[in-house]
Amino acid sequence: MSTLSEADLHTQIRWLLETAALPARTHNQQLFAGNGADEVCDCCGSVISASDVLYELESPEHSLLTMHLRCFEAWERESRDRAAVPGESPNRVCAL
Repeated sequence: MSTLSEADLHTQIRWLLETAALPARTHNQQLFAGNGADEVCDCCGSVISASDVLYELESPEHSLLTMHLRCFEAWERESRDRAAVPGESPNRVCAL
């Protein structure tokens, strides 16, 4: 699980979005969810263990991104706040 405070996590994600290290949420991304297997989270840099929910995002801008559930929710919120996808509902989530 991410060890960053909620405020620090949002600050980190805003910086990653601003520097294009992470893409903003768009309609052409595929999203999958399952259990982690010691992947590193692209949002917070912490390990996503087997007891954590893992979100994998396939994006044309970035090949494959991995995130904790908490980090995914923060990234999606920050993307929405940046008006990257105004009024758009999230994509369907598929089980891994």
